[in-house]
Amino acid sequence: MCFNNFIGIDVSKDKIDIFSTKENSHFTVKNNTKEIKKFFKKFNALECFVVIENTGAYEKICLETLSSMNFTVHRTDNRKAKHFIQSLGKQAKTDKLDARGLALYGKERHAELKVYIPESPEYEALRELTLFLIQLKQHRASLKNELQSPGCSYIKNDIENVIKMLDIQIDNIKSKIHEATKQNQEMTEKNKLLTQIKGVAETTATNVQVLLPELGKLSKKEVASLAGLAPCANDSGKHRGYRFTGKGRESVRMALHMATMSAILCNKKISNKYNELIARGKSKMVALTACKRILLITMNAVVRDGEIKDPRIL
Repeated sequence: MCFNNFIGIDVSKDKIDIFSTKENSHFTVKNNTKEIKKFFKKFNALECFVVIENTGAYEKICLETLSSMNFTVHRTDNRKAKHFIQSLGKQAKTDKLDARGLALYGKERHAELKVYIPESPEYEALRELTLFLIQLKQHRASLKNELQSPGCSYIKNDIENVIKMLDIQIDNIKSKIHEATKQNQEMTEKNKLLTQIKGVAETTATNVQVLLPELGKLSKKEVASLAGLAPCANDSGKHRGYRFTGKGRESVRMALHMATMSAILCNKKISNKYNELIARGKSKMVALTACKRILLITMNAVVRDGEIKDPRIL
């Protein structure tokens, strides 16, 4: 597709800053559906490639509105977009300059940028429930740790009461996720496959599918990289630096944590790898991360193939 207008959008809670390469101008619009539709009516959607800043939440209105108007939209990988904008040599940073930088980023890289495709309302509901469940579990774990500290004697009962309320809420969210999953035939079938892998319970299978909808559609290197489980080289000249991970979807790594701990005990493929790494002198954390990667790659292969080919994981 041939584009002649590249639009960058810097997003904040109440407004969006817009730069159009065709008009070479900046605009500011309120961040709501009505105002966004009103402003973008003057553009021909087929001629425009729109790059929208990924804020994690506030860009959602803009994404959905422009997609419904048939604009080609890309939601940024902020790290890549930031490095591109820095390469322009601009020292100052404002919302208007960022919008311009995003427009130029789209102009130069649009051929390789992934086009945003809206998810179904059912998937969005599952995603929000899953992320909320993770937050509740993190809060509960934090409070349980606080109970172990020597300085909480005066508030011990209050903390315990909050933990009880969180237990009830967590069970409630789990029930909602379970019911929503049952209504999704495709996810149910994938769960049946994934839970055959030793160590992977239904909760883990559902969470990984929701948080990583690309599962089964990517190569093993791509899926590991997306989850932040691919080791990155750190070499220069004769120096061979420590291989690091972590730049990816933290929520996926968290969802895999307990499943990997369980798999180390009962999954022959995972346990063999863990013991091998420990025997080579690797730390337990490094070995655990490597096993998370193997488990995710295994889940990816199972979903891709629609069957289990490796008997060691059963």
